[in-house]
Amino acid sequence: MNLSTILRYSWLFILGSIVLLGLEVKGQKLSGQWIGDFGDATDPRGIKTNYVLEIEVNGQQITGHSYTYFSISGKRYYVICKLKGQYEPGSKSLTVNEVETLKTNTPADFQNCLQSHQLTYFKQKDKELLIGKWKPYEKGSTCGSGLTSLERKVIPRNETSDKTTKQSDNNSDPGNNLKENQASKNAATAGEGQNLAKKDAQPLKDKITKRNYEIIKTFDVAPTTVKIEIYDYGQIDGDTVMIFLNDKLLIPEKLLTEKPITIELTVDGKEKVYDLIMYAKSEGTLPPNTAIMIVTINGIKEEFKISSTQHISRAIRFKLKEN
Repeated sequence: MNLSTILRYSWLFILGSIVLLGLEVKGQKLSGQWIGDFGDATDPRGIKTNYVLEIEVNGQQITGHSYTYFSISGKRYYVICKLKGQYEPGSKSLTVNEVETLKTNTPADFQNCLQSHQLTYFKQKDKELLIGKWKPYEKGSTCGSGLTSLERKVIPRNETSDKTTKQSDNNSDPGNNLKENQASKNAATAGEGQNLAKKDAQPLKDKITKRNYEIIKTFDVAPTTVKIEIYDYGQIDGDTVMIFLNDKLLIPEKLLTEKPITIELTVDGKEKVYDLIMYAKSEGTLPPNTAIMIVTINGIKEEFKISSTQHISRAIRFKLKEN
């Protein structure tokens, strides 16, 4: 093989890699949460059902979960399903299949219907939409079909500097801007924690150890101050959380909203590890208790989803780098 042939194949390989990378990046932009509804064309009442997709697009593969919410005789029901699907970058279309029911509170005689949604991506000014139709995923099912309309869930951001700004503990809300090395000295927060412990008739440490918690992310950091912002992820439905640092209560019971719970955590080597635990006090009306967590370290932000239930809490770990 001569040099010109080698160069030609090399360029073809590079161009192919660039195209594949471009497709993957475009697909990843569709990852996230989409909120809206679907309707059943066979229903003369035209009732629409609340529907949420949480999808992760890697190349042309789609994974994630769907959340269906509806009411019968005034009672609120939900169905959570596992998703698998395909993304077609050329037409910006998605096939999203519910392949398994993971959790539901519907009555035993209620027919839960796994669905397949054929959706196309559109952008209208500041809105991003997935529009299409749905049908039963399982062959032979007669549970209906119709149209689906979803809009991307956008998490609002505060217009603040990327650098962490230290706040005076005397002027800050204990639910916002709280430093770990000040927490033990903050009498108000300690008092709230003690009152809460008495109310629940068990020590706070027992509260978090009796419910297992899972580390979903570990950060290896040099001594620094870390900023953590926690937003509600999805519909604001009454999710409340308590935030612990190891076995210490940092944030008493607080409602998750579109405004962040902000924590400033000093990692200074006084502890070997710092586990920041999100404990679901309640899952609201639309389980599970899910939040967006933004961690800022030395001006660099990382965003990820964190969810907790009545059975398991999730946590992120900060570990001091060894010299």
